[in-house]
Amino acid sequence: MNAKVKEKFQSLEYQKEYLLVMTADVSEAQANKKFDEGQWSLAQTLFHLYLVEQKTFEDISKRIKNNQKAENVGIKEKFRHSLLKLFLKLPIKYKAPRTVSEPIPEVVNLEELKSDWANLRESFRLLLSIQTDSQLELKLFKHPRVGYLNLIQTIEFIKAHHKHHLAQIKRLLSNIQA
Repeated sequence: MNAKVKEKFQSLEYQKEYLLVMTADVSEAQANKKFDEGQWSLAQTLFHLYLVEQKTFEDISKRIKNNQKAENVGIKEKFRHSLLKLFLKLPIKYKAPRTVSEPIPEVVNLEELKSDWANLRESFRLLLSIQTDSQLELKLFKHPRVGYLNLIQTIEFIKAHHKHHLAQIKRLLSNIQA
């Protein structure tokens, strides 16, 4: 695996582990409790983070498997990626695309989620490990709002997306512990 990709992916893995450690002492019932109508529970928020990664992985895998011709990211994609990271740093709530918001179950089995997430990450790691350096700049993931990203930008997006939801997770944890 490319050293830069390995570093970014390891950082993403640490971030996921941090989220799981933060929520480790929460029971399944507590994690699935909704505090506000129309808002996700802690478990649903974690499921959403997993689902974004799953859909991202599926999109990249499909493009690689189908041998779709892909160009390198250009200035436009780099600019849009920078905007995406900036917007995810802002404490603004954005409407998630239907593909990662509507299939959220009412009750999430946390152990199953943790297992599925670990398996997904391992598949993602394997996919990244077989990419050549020249493939790292290819447009391989199509973000629904900003368009195509390369693999490194995609990892950075997932990490920024986790950080974006961190305040929400902390707020839900404080409600649970209150």
